[in-house]
Amino acid sequence: YGSLSVKFSGAGATNITPVNGQAITLRVPEGVISGPITVYNLKGTNVSADSFLVRPAVSGFVPTSGRAGTNVVITGTNLLGVTSIQFTGLAAPDFTVLSNGAIRVTVPLSATTGKILVNAPAGFSQLTNNFVVQPTINGFTPTFGPAGTSVTVFGANFNVGTPAVSFNGVSAAT
Repeated sequence: YGSLSVKFSGAGATNITPVNGQAITLRVPEGVISGPITVYNLKGTNVSADSFLVRPAVSGFVPTSGRAGTNVVITGTNLLGVTSIQFTGLAAPDFTVLSNGAIRVTVPLSATTGKILVNAPAGFSQLTNNFVVQPTINGFTPTFGPAGTSVTVFGANFNVGTPAVSFNGVSAAT
């Protein structure tokens, strides 16, 4: 067994102990990232079909603001195996793991400004900055009138900051 070696995404394992010809125990190395396990011995090399998963660590996202339907790319490490992404607790139904370091997610309908949470079998990671959901106008009533007419605007995400409304560039009264 002296020639036995095990690596996690290229990082060498420690405390390798053969249990029998069909099993070994070992300690996962520091700094390991999600990826396959490779076993080396005098008879050859084999790489696992599945990846060993490590808790994700997210580091950023672009763009930092948008509306429902906006595609956001989240970056970090250990993103293989991500099972869900949430915008302020609301699950995003559409996301794609692009690599171990990037995920593309579509901002879900009804998302609000807040934190993005990435969930995986090995744990979760939350971004420190808020994703800002921009205001969206769905309609207004009445659709015509003279100066001084009271107008109600319908939409979403008007509750972030101090809303300002303008009519063709002219600021509306409070």
